[in-house]
Amino acid sequence: MKKLSLLAAVVLAAQTASAAVDANAILGMWKAENGNVIRIAKNGDVYSGTLEQLVNPDAVHKDLRSPGASIMRGMKFKPGLTSSGALAGKEYGWSGGQVVKANSKKASIENEWYDGYAYVEGRTLYLQGCYGLCDHKVYTKVD
Repeated sequence: MKKLSLLAAVVLAAQTASAAVDANAILGMWKAENGNVIRIAKNGDVYSGTLEQLVNPDAVHKDLRSPGASIMRGMKFKPGLTSSGALAGKEYGWSGGQVVKANSKKASIENEWYDGYAYVEGRTLYLQGCYGLCDHKVYTKVD
């Protein structure tokens, strides 16, 4: 009986440790297909993203063209949600916050925040914003 209890404790500890690693997989620097780089950080249980390096200013709204501009806010780790839209079937790890619409060159800063979802697969981050329809951007982890 002691061996079974010990085995259950080890399995539970391993699951808890792997969940913590998964929750932090989104942290760090990520490069968009257009060359711009974002940094995702964590404060308590909330994840946020800011523009770190602007390589292609024509690819983003004028109000987002300075380093430090917020592109993701209020996201929390909530594994198990399944996506719709462009990333249908992906199981998100982060949601509950907002992201700036991916191609928002024409929108004003006040109305370009959308329900946010994030999914990390290996070294790839999918950041999706939805308001009726969904749009997403793909990022690659920067070492």
